[in-house]
Amino acid sequence: MQHNVIADAAPWGLPLTEKLLPERLNELGYESHAIGKWHLGYFKRQYTPTFRGFATHFGSWSSHQDYFNHRMQAAFLEYEGLDLRDNMEPDWSESGNYTTRLLTEKAEKLIANHNVTKPLFLYLAHLAPHAGNFDYPLQAPPETVKMFAHVKPIERKKSTPWEGALRTVAAVWSQRISPNRGVMNHLMHLADWMPTLYVAGGGNVSDLGEIDGVSHWDFFARPGAEAPRNEILHNIDEITRYSAIRMGSYKYVNGTTFFGYLDGWYGSKNSAEDYNVTAVLGSTVAAILGSRSEKSILRLRSRAVVNCPAKEPGEIFSPCDPSKGPCLFNLEKDPCERNNLYGSADRHLIERMERRLNEFEAARVPAGNERPEGAGDPRFHNHTWTCWRDDEELPLFASLRF
Repeated sequence: MQHNVIADAAPWGLPLTEKLLPERLNELGYESHAIGKWHLGYFKRQYTPTFRGFATHFGSWSSHQDYFNHRMQAAFLEYEGLDLRDNMEPDWSESGNYTTRLLTEKAEKLIANHNVTKPLFLYLAHLAPHAGNFDYPLQAPPETVKMFAHVKPIERKKSTPWEGALRTVAAVWSQRISPNRGVMNHLMHLADWMPTLYVAGGGNVSDLGEIDGVSHWDFFARPGAEAPRNEILHNIDEITRYSAIRMGSYKYVNGTTFFGYLDGWYGSKNSAEDYNVTAVLGSTVAAILGSRSEKSILRLRSRAVVNCPAKEPGEIFSPCDPSKGPCLFNLEKDPCERNNLYGSADRHLIERMERRLNEFEAARVPAGNERPEGAGDPRFHNHTWTCWRDDEELPLFASLRF
C-alpha cells in the first residue's frame, strides 16, 4: 500500500489477510461504527467497511466528492457517479447537504443513540482535508469560510518524505491520562494507533501477533515512561525510487520525488492573531475535558508550533539537492530541513541508517497497485460507484481495461 493510493475503478484494496482495528476491538466487547471516507478498496463487497469489522458505515468508499451533490469524478478517467453510502445502499436523499455537516450530524446521532452499556468505537473520517471535484474544488458554505478568514494560505506537499508532508498533529484525551502531559513531541507512526488503542481498550498487545506498530499507551498514561519508538521508516517506494528513514533526531532521504517537483520542505506559520481563547474556554469541549486557563492554552499552542531557527552569525547552510545525492538532517535543530549534513556527519551514523534501510528493503512487500477497469464506470451501475467485481455482468466489460 506504500505507493500512491487506490485509483478510482482499480480492482484492489487493503488485503483481506489484514485484521483491522474494529475487528480487534469487537473481540474486546466493543461495537464499532464508521462514518466518512473509506478509500481502502470497494471493487468487491468483502473489502467494504461493514465486511471488515464495522456494524454500520455512512459515507464514501473512494477518495473525494462534490461536497453538496456527493458525486465523485475519477482522477484520470471520464467517470463520474454518486459516492455516498448508507451501509451498502447508495444514498441519493442527502443531495444539497454539505458533507462536513452531514457526517458530523450522523456521528452525533449515532453517539446519542448508542447503548452505553457497551463500549463504542467510532471511526469518523471527515472529507474536509480534501478538495472537491475538478470543476468545483473549493467548496464550503459562506458562513463556514468566514469563520476561518484569519487562516492564511499555506503550501503543503503530500506524497513526499519531507517534513512539510510527514509531520502532523494529533490529540489524545482520556481520564486515565494525566492533564499535565500537555504537548508530546516524541516519534509516533500511523501504524502505532492500532496497538495503542487496542491496549487502551483493555487488550494485550501480544495478541496482535507480528505487526509494525508499537503501543504508546503506557507512555501516554504513565508520567516518566520511556517513549517506545526511536525510528520510523517513512517509506521505500520502488516505483518513484526514493526512501527515507528517521532514527532519533536524524532523518535520511535518498532519491527525488515526482521528477524533483516535490523535493524539499516548505511552508509557513499561520497567523493566530484572531485566535479566540475566550470562545475555546467557553466551548462544550472545554467543559468536558476540564478547566484550563487562558495562559495554559496559549502555552500549549506555543509548545506545539514548529519554528525554523534563525541563522547564527556566520553560520553557513548546505542545501539539499536529492537529485545529486542523499540528504541528512538533524530535525531537532533543523526541523525545516535547510542544512544537509550528509557530507559532514559521522560516517558511522550514515552507515547505520543505510544498513537499516537495506534491512527494510529486503522485507519490503511489492506495491499492490492495479490499473482501473472499464467495468467500474458508474454509467454501468445506475451512475453510482459500486462493487463492480461482484456483478454477474462482469465478463461483458472485461475487455474495457485501461
